[in-house]
Amino acid sequence: FSPAAQTTYSDMAAVSKTAATVLCQPLPFATVALAGVGTAANLVALSSSSLNFGLVPCGNTAPAQTLTVTNNSSNQLAFTFSLAGGAASPYTVSGPASVPAGGMGTVTVTPKVVPGTSSTAPDGFADTLSITAIGGPVNEAHTVALHQTAQGAVLSLNPTSLSFNTGLGGSQTKSFTVNNAGNLAAPYSLALGGANPSSFTVTPTSGTASGGGSVSESATFNAPLLGGSRSATLTLSTSAGRCAPLPAPLPLSGTTN
Repeated sequence: FSPAAQTTYSDMAAVSKTAATVLCQPLPFATVALAGVGTAANLVALSSSSLNFGLVPCGNTAPAQTLTVTNNSSNQLAFTFSLAGGAASPYTVSGPASVPAGGMGTVTVTPKVVPGTSSTAPDGFADTLSITAIGGPVNEAHTVALHQTAQGAVLSLNPTSLSFNTGLGGSQTKSFTVNNAGNLAAPYSLALGGANPSSFTVTPTSGTASGGGSVSESATFNAPLLGGSRSATLTLSTSAGRCAPLPAPLPLSGTTN
């Protein structure tokens, strides 16, 4: 059995007698199943089986990392490199076309920029690098796991609007939350604007939403003595790095009865 690649082989061998052979009974079988698996000859050694680029802020690029391929064979080996994600992979790769017997070569993996709007799911920018050595008894394949996670805040307001109704000169308070679906704590502030900001109050006007957490807030409508309707908007801002746009201002509307 002499495999040409790392794969599974199967075949059938026919069994028959020669013309001069005399059998006392028929052959018990006419064919024999053959099976074999081509395995790596361990001609190539990698300095690492994985590269971790860590947490990378959205809109930024992680530094390139390298690994070494060592040719332990007595022949020059050619190399090919490919990424499972193809053109859509969050990485590019470069490496030597060949490595001499007993020599070493450097493979460089360069991350692409993490988009400004990205998922912050763990290992959301993972891929697999395949390295194939050609020129030995079999083509020897190796894989390297590539890990990377986008980092940033993903803020939202819930609900997306608040309506109030109370008597003349009265007040009504409703709650809302500042949510952070990202993986980076976000200090934030809330500012009233719009047509009638003085008719509303917000408590507190600032806070910090931890990654994956939420903060409860209160908005109060202070009804005018002369009646009528009032409106305002509540705008959220943050100094934290983000992986999503800020939510639209929260509309506030109040009427008297």
